[in-house]
Amino acid sequence: MIEVALAGNPNTGKTTLFNRLTGARGRVGNFPGITVERRSGERQTPSGRWRIHDLPGCYSLLALSPEEEIAHHVLTGRYGDRAMDCVVVVLDASNLARNLMLLLQIAEYDLPVVGALNMTDHATATGLTLDVAGLEAALGCPMVAMVARTGEGVDELERRIAEVLATPDRGRIAATAWPDNIARVVLALTQQPLLASQSPTAGEALWWLGSADDRVEAALPGATAKVVDVVQAAAAGGGDDGREALRRAVTVARYQRIDALLAEHQHRVVRPATHTERIDSVALHPIAGVVL
Repeated sequence: MIEVALAGNPNTGKTTLFNRLTGARGRVGNFPGITVERRSGERQTPSGRWRIHDLPGCYSLLALSPEEEIAHHVLTGRYGDRAMDCVVVVLDASNLARNLMLLLQIAEYDLPVVGALNMTDHATATGLTLDVAGLEAALGCPMVAMVARTGEGVDELERRIAEVLATPDRGRIAATAWPDNIARVVLALTQQPLLASQSPTAGEALWWLGSADDRVEAALPGATAKVVDVVQAAAAGGGDDGREALRRAVTVARYQRIDALLAEHQHRVVRPATHTERIDSVALHPIAGVVL
């Protein structure tokens, strides 16, 4: 069975896409011991049978909420399932500045990624134009424009997922260029034997660094003290202050990359105001509206 995860921010149309892919074969339950909904279903494709997991909507993979913790554990195989063969990141095409943050974090787990640019009809209506091919080339993973509500682009998405499953390197995004202090800490953490069964990825290292201590400790007993030791040794800083500074620097570096991508491949077209908007500009004006 091929394992495919659907990840995304809340309200990006992720569950709508899940329903289109699985049809009536989707199953709903809860994660063990947690009242967070878990959806899974299957789809038969020319490339094989896919088991599709609809992850809880979250803004990041840092374990700062149950949804974020679950997403991390599913992607890394800590819920008893093996790690995903491919992750489809569902993106709100009209709000990429926020949505791309999750895509970059998932890519740091060395997982093959496909970006589903959903609600492109809404983005166009608001005056946004996206250079999808340019964004795909810049990121290094497939990006598919689609509208899950109507089914537009779903067949193309399935084809691109199959391509990545056949050749995973097609879905691997180049690593973010970290500042030297972050790069030293990430390298040092990936060399720690905190996971006996696998070599830690940059994503795992950044998860240990940025997540809430109690959640990291629950997943890996003893990890918190080890992270503090590594920060002290590798970053010439220490304790909570050193970690907080690194966490902020990681966020800034990711957003700098996102801003550069969007400056190049996203543009806003100024469209004429509609008849309703022209009326509203007068009727709802704080002064003219009162006089009217």
